[in-house]
Amino acid sequence: MVTATVGRVRQRSGAAVVEALQAEGVDIVFGLVGSHVLEIYDALADAPEIRHVTVKHEGGASGMADAYGRLTGKPGVVVVTAGPGATNSLTGVAQAYMAASPMVHISGAVPRNASYESFHGVDKEDFLVRTFAEVTKWSVSIQRPEDIPSVLARAFAIARSGRPGPVHVEIPQDVLLSEATEMDVYQPLELPAVPLDDDGLNAIAGAVRASKRPVIWAGKGVRSTFSSDELAELAELLEAPVVLSGDAAGAIPDTHPLAAGQLNLYDRTPLHKELVTEADLILAVGERGGTGHADALFDSSTAPVVGIWLGNEGELADPRAKGGAVADIRPALNQLIEALGDQQRPRDDALRARIVRGKDGLRGAVRAQIRRDYANDRPMHYGLALEALADSVDDDTVILGDIGSHNQWSRVMIPTRNRDTFTPEGYWGAMGFGLPGAIAAKLAWPEKKVITVTGDGCFLMASADFGTAVEQGVNPVIIVLNDRQYGMIVGMQQ
Repeated sequence: MVTATVGRVRQRSGAAVVEALQAEGVDIVFGLVGSHVLEIYDALADAPEIRHVTVKHEGGASGMADAYGRLTGKPGVVVVTAGPGATNSLTGVAQAYMAASPMVHISGAVPRNASYESFHGVDKEDFLVRTFAEVTKWSVSIQRPEDIPSVLARAFAIARSGRPGPVHVEIPQDVLLSEATEMDVYQPLELPAVPLDDDGLNAIAGAVRASKRPVIWAGKGVRSTFSSDELAELAELLEAPVVLSGDAAGAIPDTHPLAAGQLNLYDRTPLHKELVTEADLILAVGERGGTGHADALFDSSTAPVVGIWLGNEGELADPRAKGGAVADIRPALNQLIEALGDQQRPRDDALRARIVRGKDGLRGAVRAQIRRDYANDRPMHYGLALEALADSVDDDTVILGDIGSHNQWSRVMIPTRNRDTFTPEGYWGAMGFGLPGAIAAKLAWPEKKVITVTGDGCFLMASADFGTAVEQGVNPVIIVLNDRQYGMIVGMQQ
C-alpha cells in the first residue's frame, strides 16, 4: 500500500526502488531474481511498463546493461541478488567502466550487522561496496529505507554525467524488508554540465588559430557522449583530419571524408604516420588523460597537444598537454566551435583524396591478403565471412563485436556508417560480450538489423543467454566464427 502527501509518500522499500525506475523512464531491467531482492521483484510485478529480462547468469545482465547504455545513452539497469549474484555481474560492470557506459547496478546485500559467513555474505558486510568501488563512479550502501529516493536519484545522475559510467547501489535485505516508511517522493536529479573554463577554451582556441596543419584525435568520450555531429562540424570548420583512438569506433563515420580511421589499425599504412607527423597541432577531444590511449597520442607525434579531456568533476587534464581542460564533451565542443566561428578554412580536396586512398588502401590490402592466403582454408577463414558481412552493411545495421583475433579483422573490414554500426567489446577485453550485447541492441531497436560477430570461445562463455533471446522474442543474427581454438592466444604462443 502506498499513501502520499505533498512531497512525501509512505511505502515499502521495494516500491520505492521501482518508483525511482519509473520516474527515470526506465523501460528495461536486466537481472536475475534472488532471495535478497524479492521485495524489488514483487514491486516490479506491479509495473508492467518495465520489461524485465531474466538472464541465465548475472554476467549476462551486466553485459546487456553495458551494451544498452553504450547504444542508447540511457543508464542500463541491473538488479541482482546479494553475494554471488552481485559478484557474477562484476565483469560487465568493469567493462562498462572502461567503456564509459552509463549503468545503475542495484544489488541486494546481507542484513545490516549480519554475522560472519551469513548466507550470501562473508566476514565484512560491506565487501560488495568495497569490491564495486574499484570499477564504478560511485559505490554505496543504502542503510535506511527513507534514503532510497535521494540515493537512487544521485546514482542515475552520476551514471549519466561527466565521463558516463556505472554506479553500484546495494540495499541490505533487512532494509528492503522494512515496514512501510515515510520518505520523499522521488525527484530525478541532473548534475550541471561542466563547460570548458575560460583558460582552457582560450588556450585551445589560440593554439588552433596559430596552427596550419591541425589533426583532431578523437577518443571514446565523443562516442559515449553522443557528440559525433559536433566533432564532424569542428573537423569541417578546420578542414582537419580526424584520427580515432583505439576505443572510439564510430565517433565519426568512416564515410566522412575527413575520417582517417583508428590509430591502432591504420598504423599498418603510412596514413596515420604521415598525418600525425606533418601536424603542427594535435587537438585531443574525448580522450582520458593518463590512459594507454593518451600515451599513444603523445608517443605518436612531437606536435604540441591541446585537448578537451574526458573525465569527471575534479579530474585533471593530461599534464603533458599544452592547454585545455576536463569538460563535458558536447557543450565544450559547441563552445570551441563558437569561439572559432571565424576560422572556416577552405576545403582541401587533396587532403580528402589522400585520406580516402589511405583507407581504401588498407582495406584493399587486407582483402587481397584474405584471397591470397586464406581462400582455401577449411574451416573457412573468418576474413572471408567478414568481407561478405562488410558488403551488406547499411545505415540500419548494428554490429557488436567480441574479444578475439576475429575482432581485429572486424575493426578493419567493417566500415562504420554511423555511430552505432560497430560496437566492439572494449579494452577491458571480457569474452562473451557479443551475444548479450546483441540481445540488448535488439530490445532497444527491434526494427534494426542487429548482428553479433563472435568466436566459438566467446559464444560458449555466453551461450546460456541464447535461451534469453528466445524467451524475449528477439532475433539478432549471431555469427560464430569457429576456429576450434582460442585463436588469439594460440597466435601469441606461436
